[in-house]
Amino acid sequence: MKTSEFIEKVEKLGFTVNVSSISGRGLFVKDEYEELIAYVSSEKIGVIDTTCCDFGILKENQRKQLFNLLTEYAVTPIAERRDKTIEEKAKDYIQEYAADNLSFESARDFLECCSLYITDNREFQSRNMHTEEQLAEYAAIYDWYHEHSAEFIRMWLEVVDHE
Repeated sequence: MKTSEFIEKVEKLGFTVNVSSISGRGLFVKDEYEELIAYVSSEKIGVIDTTCCDFGILKENQRKQLFNLLTEYAVTPIAERRDKTIEEKAKDYIQEYAADNLSFESARDFLECCSLYITDNREFQSRNMHTEEQLAEYAAIYDWYHEHSAEFIRMWLEVVDHE
């Protein structure tokens, strides 16, 4: 489970998550009164603390849902918790397009279309079978491409040369 996914799911339960980068790096789950409910390490697998006073007074269904999220995150390998950077997403995109033997221009044009349709993508989505999340990711890659076009082209050529 990605850290961002963990935070999003915990917040849907009505809690807040504070990320600590001081000693004991991890995620602190708090209730609406900012009382500590639980802790899960972001650096070590399997480290959870639910001995905080307020964890025990949660409603049973809340406690169970939160505990399940804590354990799922705690057993996720550390390397898999991190979200990909935009550069990594761009490289994945390039590898996907290069694997389909599409040209650089068509790959770039597709990103541009996603960027143009991101605000009103219903028609585009139904015609091209892409979710709103995928379109947003492609639009972000397109924005990154505009800032780093030389890097994007270098990555494209590197992928194509290895095939």
